[in-house]
This record gives sequence, structure tokens and C-alpha cells, in this order.
Amino acid sequence: MIKFRHIIADFGSYFLRLKMGITSKIFPERREYLFSNIMLKKALSEDCIFLEVGSSDGLEMSNAIGFTKGRIDGYLIEPSVENLEISKEKIKKQADKYNVKINYVNKVVSSSNTNVDYYFSPDNANLSGIILIPDGAKKRQIRSTTIEDFIADNNIPLDKHLVVKMDVEGAEVEILKSSLNLFSRMTNVSILMEVHPHTYKGDMMQRILESLFATGFKATLVETAWIQTPELFKDAKLSPTFTHNNRALYKDVDKSLVIAATSYEILNVANIK
Repeated sequence: MIKFRHIIADFGSYFLRLKMGITSKIFPERREYLFSNIMLKKALSEDCIFLEVGSSDGLEMSNAIGFTKGRIDGYLIEPSVENLEISKEKIKKQADKYNVKINYVNKVVSSSNTNVDYYFSPDNANLSGIILIPDGAKKRQIRSTTIEDFIADNNIPLDKHLVVKMDVEGAEVEILKSSLNLFSRMTNVSILMEVHPHTYKGDMMQRILESLFATGFKATLVETAWIQTPELFKDAKLSPTFTHNNRALYKDVDKSLVIAATSYEILNVANIK
């Protein structure tokens, strides 16, 4: 019976991967549909400051321009010149349509202002970063900035709505930690990030989230990956509001559950062979 269950699971897993592969080839913009569309649209407001930290294709900035009808101050910070050029090309159509100027910055965001090692992956540009080293990555030196210094250097008012989007392959911990003081002084901040718990050391992310929640932040939306409803979410009797391939979107998730689910690596060993 165990072998039979594995055969069924293998077929289900195979067809899901096949569906995701075909979909990503035909509709590449739907690869991370929940993150790039629903969650992004929820975070934005007209005339906000949209600070995109890292982008391999410019999709979120392009979408942000469309969602706000061009009423946005956009800054895209990307350490890879290759990714930056691809992003510019992707964004140009929407930027021209709404006559909006996007600011492009060839730097990396971290917890310091210095030169740091950056690992660029030619084969998987979206996995490039300063924390993980992808297979075949090329090591480079790149100038780093903090969000706080970037805000100051660009004279961005602290009373503006700041939307920060991060997909930085584990570097979100040091970026958030170095930004806590800034965020506590701002009127309105929205953070959209992909988490990478397998890269976190100790309880660092837990302490950061506890600090954010203590200053008034809340988890508006939470997306799961690989498995739509992990055991933690089943135990909490949560049901997704939206699903897409092997991902699901949840709202009104308890803060303690958000901390548990995003601060530490979770293995659903019964569902992944």
C-alpha cells in the first residue's frame, strides 16, 4: 500500500510539474502569479514609493506601473547588469504607456555601505545573490547600500507610503534588521518579500518579525509554496483564498503562525518523497 501511494503521488507530482513547466513557457508572467499580481496589487497605492530590491525580469515593476496607472515613484535596485538590462526592456512598454520615469540603480542592498561579494548565475539569474552560491555562479564585487541610506540619499520623505519588494535569496534578514529603525519612523510601510527559511541562522527572522509586529505591522497575505496547505496550516484549520499550481494564498493568518511558518524550515515529509 505504501508503494502504491508513492506511485500515485509520483504521477500527481509529475503531471503538476509538467503543467507548471508548460504554463511557465507559454505564460512566463504567471510563474509567480500570486506574488507578482495579487500580493503586489494589495501592497501598492497611488503615488507611493515603490522600492524593488532585486529583479531578474522587471515583472513586478512593470505590473506596479499598470496597477497604479503610472502614479508611482519607482526605484529598481539590481546588482546584475544583465538582469538590469532585461528588466529595463520589460518595463519600457508600461513606462512609455503611462509616461513614467523609473530610476534604475546598479547596486546590491544589504546591511552595510561597502563592497560585497555577489554571486551571479548565468543559468538561473533569479537565484543570484549575496547569501547563497548557485551552481556555476560568477563571483563579483558590487557596491552595497542600506535601505535607510538609499531613502536618505534620494530625499524620499518619511511620510510617503513606502512599498518594499524583496526577492533576495536569503538576504532579506540582514536587510530587514538594518531597516527596523527606519521603518519605525515612517508613516506607512508595506513589505512584500519571499522568505528563504533554510538560509536563516538561529532565531534571527523570528526576532525581526516580532519587532515588526510590535511596531504595528501585520501579515496581510501569506503565500505557501511547494504544498498548498502545509501541516501547520491544516492544524490551524486555515483555508486558502486563492490557489495557483502548487501555491496558495491565505489572509488573516495569526502572527504566531506567520513567525513559525516563515522563520524556520518546514519539511512535509509525508508529501514529498
